[in-house]
Amino acid sequence: MATVTVTEIRVEGTRRTDDNLIVVSSGIAAGGSHTLTDFQDVVTRAVRQLWLLGLFSDIQIEGEIVSNTEVILIIRVEERPYLNTVTFTGNKKLKRKDLLETSRLREGIPLGPSRVAQAVERILMNYRDEGYLRSEIEYEVLTVGDDTTRVNLVLSIDEGPKVGINRIVILGNEALSDRQIRRVMETGTGFLFFSRGSYDQKKVEDDKQLIAARYSEAGYLDARVESDSLIFGQKGRNMTLLLTVEEGPQYTLRNLTWSGIELLADEEVEAVLAIHGAEPYNEAKLSETMAAIQGLYFEKGYVYANVDRDRSFEGTNVDVDLRVFEGEPANVAHIFITGNTRTKEHVIRRELLLKPGNLFSRNLFERSLREVMALNYFSNVELDPPPTPTMDGDLDVTIKVTEKPTGQAMFGAGWSERDGLIGNIGLMLPNLFGSGQQLDFTWDFGRIRRTIQFGFTEPWLFNTPTLVGFNVYRSQLFWNIFYKQKREGVGFRIGRRLRWPDDYFRTSIGYRVEDTTFYDFDENYSPSAAFDLRRYDWPIRNSSISWTIMRDSRDRPEFPTRGSINSMRIELAGGPLGGDEQYVKWDLSQSFFFPAWWSFVMGMKVRAGLVEGYSGWDRSGFVPFNVKYLPGGTSFDGQIRGYENRRVGPKDFDGLEVGGQSLLIFTLEFTFPLVPQQSIFGLVFADAGNSWLDLGDTDPFDLKRSLGFGLRMYTPMIGLIGFDFAFGFDHYDKYGRRRGRWMPHFQFGTQFY
Repeated sequence: MATVTVTEIRVEGTRRTDDNLIVVSSGIAAGGSHTLTDFQDVVTRAVRQLWLLGLFSDIQIEGEIVSNTEVILIIRVEERPYLNTVTFTGNKKLKRKDLLETSRLREGIPLGPSRVAQAVERILMNYRDEGYLRSEIEYEVLTVGDDTTRVNLVLSIDEGPKVGINRIVILGNEALSDRQIRRVMETGTGFLFFSRGSYDQKKVEDDKQLIAARYSEAGYLDARVESDSLIFGQKGRNMTLLLTVEEGPQYTLRNLTWSGIELLADEEVEAVLAIHGAEPYNEAKLSETMAAIQGLYFEKGYVYANVDRDRSFEGTNVDVDLRVFEGEPANVAHIFITGNTRTKEHVIRRELLLKPGNLFSRNLFERSLREVMALNYFSNVELDPPPTPTMDGDLDVTIKVTEKPTGQAMFGAGWSERDGLIGNIGLMLPNLFGSGQQLDFTWDFGRIRRTIQFGFTEPWLFNTPTLVGFNVYRSQLFWNIFYKQKREGVGFRIGRRLRWPDDYFRTSIGYRVEDTTFYDFDENYSPSAAFDLRRYDWPIRNSSISWTIMRDSRDRPEFPTRGSINSMRIELAGGPLGGDEQYVKWDLSQSFFFPAWWSFVMGMKVRAGLVEGYSGWDRSGFVPFNVKYLPGGTSFDGQIRGYENRRVGPKDFDGLEVGGQSLLIFTLEFTFPLVPQQSIFGLVFADAGNSWLDLGDTDPFDLKRSLGFGLRMYTPMIGLIGFDFAFGFDHYDKYGRRRGRWMPHFQFGTQFY
């Protein structure tokens, strides 16, 4: 086959472009030989490659025949002019710097019609993103004097008004209402009547898919959004988004069957079905059913089980067969723990309900993570990486913990008009030496209270889930100008985790011996005879035993998002235990947490208490004053914010608190994250509660009420910091008139009551 050789390549028409760049970019080399058949393709490819440089407005390649086998190639080009300056006019909303960045125009680049058109489109897209959908741009290319190699570009911008969607019209929908369709759309009309929604074409395209998915949930598998368009209002600032829907027929699930299931009984499968025969076919519910069946296998250790579907159509009837591949069960081969720099590994492992050698269970594994998190030694506990299969099909599991400082300095301060400065200083080591023991020391001080306490707790005695602990304390309380109170005591406790009724339960028994003395009675102290503390022979000894049972299923100890904590405590003093005080005391507390909306968590809390002497209700003061209920503020006896600490409840004729023998408090709280990464949360709340002289006086409609808001923040060295500002509705002036009042409440430390 005849060939032709390129003996020479000439370049013509260049002013600024290097000839060698053109020759190299063409892909044709002098001295190269080509068949006559291929020569045309070589020249065409050379033109295409030179055009991609973006430097020329015209390219021609001609051949000058030297002989039958030799040719000289001539590449004639017409160079694009270079951009000298860019001028923007009419732009007010976008600055020149932003327009240059968006348009990708810069001085010195070759400029052609396509580059200008692309720059204009990019600028218009930027304006559309800002809500200026009616903006327009005209441009003019001007030569610089007589120099045809340079041009100035002038872009004249008419920004127009900022427009927004104030109305969405849906046509063709009969099966679903406008409201049902709009609820799944990301595009909206604004939050308030005077606001407008922004228009985003990509978001509208996503909305089409969301609408189709919503229709499929109702059985309309062929439904789609046929078209979308915008209609601008007369004033130019409002526009209507018009969507036209093609619904198609409704499909019905005629039969739902399953095959390949041997490990599960039909009753187990039927219990998790989210869709049944003779219902509109719902793809989302079918997927939910498949995931639920797979979850049943996961609970039995069959992590490789797979659920697939087989659909068949007859008209608008759909038959679905769920095909299950059960596979083999997987045991836990190893559990690795990472991230624990201070906490000893056995402290974490003993909390795990899932052990090496057990069948893998998702529920047990999630519970294990929850139990480790409940230690409150870690800011995060997670599965990282996902379980890894071993050679024999078992799973290696890695638990990653992120430790937080466990030593906590604790201090608090507050001020009230009556009590003056109050505060506390303390030190708590909840993970002593990384072994899980807790050591705490607290000193409360102030004009009305001085307390010093030391305690120690071992949560796992002899490597069993048995808790033992003790505390020693001494306190002085100066309730008012009429008398003072001193308490000295020691307490012991032993507790155990339970597996029945379920493994969220714990129980403990405690013993306390305490001496209480009221002294320094003022000469003006003159209470009614029934509440005269001088008639007792102080000190009085309390020898009591208590039993507590608690169920705690919260997902985390601080800022829980779901679960509950319920406890009941019974205390018996005197009788066979000796001592001077004779009473029985019941305390019941329940708290429930639910995800609400967005990231809000609703907490519902109830606390009830009752104390009585052995001989029944006795208003003569037989029930010791120091075990009666004095709620209010952030009191340990009961939180009723919006009122002073320990100031809610019955009083004598002189207005002195005498304490109640019954207690009832309700709290509703909504917490929400402000800075989740730093454990900063806000809350709004409502409290209502009171204490009464005895059970006969108890009136659940006679409650001190308050509303307020607050802030919670967890810091490594201090623990939980809380601030609440509450409005108490039921304050009374000296004339008996109800007067509402705002009150602040502060708390620093490890617990906020």
